[in-house]
Amino acid sequence: MESFFLVALRRDHRSVNFSRLCYQLFPQVSRERDQEEYFDSLRSIWQVRAQKAAGAGAVAAILVLMASLSLAESLEYPVARKMEQVDSYHGVKVSDPYRWLEDDRSEETGRWVKAENEVTFSYLDKIPYRAQVMKRLEQLYNYPKYVQPFRRGSLYFFSKNDGLQNQNVFYVQTGLEGAPEILLDPNKFSADGTSRLHALTVSRMDNIAPMRCRRAGRTGKKRM
Repeated sequence: MESFFLVALRRDHRSVNFSRLCYQLFPQVSRERDQEEYFDSLRSIWQVRAQKAAGAGAVAAILVLMASLSLAESLEYPVARKMEQVDSYHGVKVSDPYRWLEDDRSEETGRWVKAENEVTFSYLDKIPYRAQVMKRLEQLYNYPKYVQPFRRGSLYFFSKNDGLQNQNVFYVQTGLEGAPEILLDPNKFSADGTSRLHALTVSRMDNIAPMRCRRAGRTGKKRM
C-alpha cells in the first residue's frame, strides 16, 4: 500500500525542513540514517523542479517583453506640426510649438487625435489578454457606490452609481425614511456619456440648486 502526502513549499523555492512527523508516513524507511538520505533526495528533486519552473517563468516573461518591445518599435506615430509660437513670461521667452493642439475643436486637431488613436489601439488590440483584464476589472468595479449625503432643511441629497454607469446619479429624499427620487441624471446629458455634473449645491432655502457641468472637458454653469 502506497502512502501519499502534500507538502507546502515556501514561495522562495528554498528547501523545506521536513518534520519528523512525516517520517511516520514512510514505514518502509526504518533507520534514521536511511530516513535522512531518503528525504535529502526528495529535497534535491523538489529544488531541481523549482529551479526549472522558475527558469521557465523567467523565459516566458522575457519572451513576452521582447514581443512587446518588437511591436512597440514597429509603431509609426503621426507627425505633429510645429508652429512659431513664443511667449514671454517676466522677461523669459518660452517656446510653445504645439499651441495649435489646444484647440480641441479644430479639424486639424481632430485628424491628429484620430491618427493617434489608430496607432494606440492597433497596439492594444494585439494584446492577447487585454479582453480578460478588462472583463475582470469590470467585474471588480461593478458594485453600487454611494457618495456621502448632505442635508438642506428636511431634504437629504446624495449621489449613487449602480455599478457601471458613466456618471453618478443625484437623488433627493425627505427625511431619513423617505423614498429617494432622482434629482438629476447626468447620464442623460449627452449620448456619449462625456458630460458630467462637476458640482452641485443647494441653497439654504432648498429651492435653488446651482450646478456646474462639464461637456467633453468644457465647463458650463446652470441654475435650477
